[in-house]
Amino acid sequence: MAAEHEYSFSTIGGDYTRAVGGFVVCLLPFLMGLRNSGAFVLLAALAALFAIFLIRTILRHVTVITVTDEWIRVKVIYEKFIPWDRLTELTLSYFTTWRGGGKGWMQLRLRGAGKTVRIESSLAGFEDIALRAKEAAYVNHLVLSPTTVSNLKTFGFSSQEVEMST
Repeated sequence: MAAEHEYSFSTIGGDYTRAVGGFVVCLLPFLMGLRNSGAFVLLAALAALFAIFLIRTILRHVTVITVTDEWIRVKVIYEKFIPWDRLTELTLSYFTTWRGGGKGWMQLRLRGAGKTVRIESSLAGFEDIALRAKEAAYVNHLVLSPTTVSNLKTFGFSSQEVEMST
């Protein structure tokens, strides 16, 4: 049975707000007549960064991830398809914006069949996909990094379950 997962607006709405807000704030001085060349270059560069962030947010919002017992498919503008039996690498990384380590997100990176797929933890069903990927890694006898093993344990997998995969 196939399960479809998408990034909901409620989880990425803040990214839309930050991207549009930053873009507008950077362009506002130009609309008000500011022509200082130093400020122009800096604000134009920042506006470009916010525009890129907005495009990435839109692409994440339209992404559909389908998972079955046999494969995973990520469809954005084009489609990436990895059969679980051809999975060659699984990496689960944790990123934080706080020194203490809180308020962060995870990214699951899967590689196989000549394709690489990245999935962020704001996706509904992220833990289910991580579990299925862990099972495929075990079946394919993949060696997982200590960081990936540690991050998998945060999902409540027992040490034995995770380390059986390494």
